[in-house]
Amino acid sequence: MSTQQKATSTNNYDPRAMGMYRSFVPMWNQALQQNINDPWGMMGGNQMLASQNSYNAAQFGTANRNMINSFTSRGIDSTSPLFNQMLNRSANQNNASTMGGYNSLLQNATNFRNNAYYQQMAYSPLLTGGTQVQSQSGLGTWLPQVLQAGLQAGTAFAG
Repeated sequence: MSTQQKATSTNNYDPRAMGMYRSFVPMWNQALQQNINDPWGMMGGNQMLASQNSYNAAQFGTANRNMINSFTSRGIDSTSPLFNQMLNRSANQNNASTMGGYNSLLQNATNFRNNAYYQQMAYSPLLTGGTQVQSQSGLGTWLPQVLQAGLQAGTAFAG
């Protein structure tokens, strides 16, 4: 005796929430695509880099002025090897600070892009509930009941 089973599922969505969701998804997808395609531009990488460079220039400019004032107040000449060595060290520190900041911004851009990837992968529609219907058909669903009824009728007739 064969029995066939069929399951049907239907999802239910809140109409107002689904409308808002449908209007939001295209904008969200576009923003994520921009983040993925150009994370540096979307996070304002150039503005952050310019701000960082301005900060470094101000910091090292102040440090250099203080160092020059200290040397001249002590009578150390600007042609002195010590004077030039200290200026070179300061310039190297400025370059290292600038490169460290740039590398940090690049890492932020990578994280920004990866976060957009993860958000897209986590996409799922708004589900508020659902129903599941199962039905059976075939000989295995009605033949046993008919045979049982026949046996009961035969037993009753014989008794």
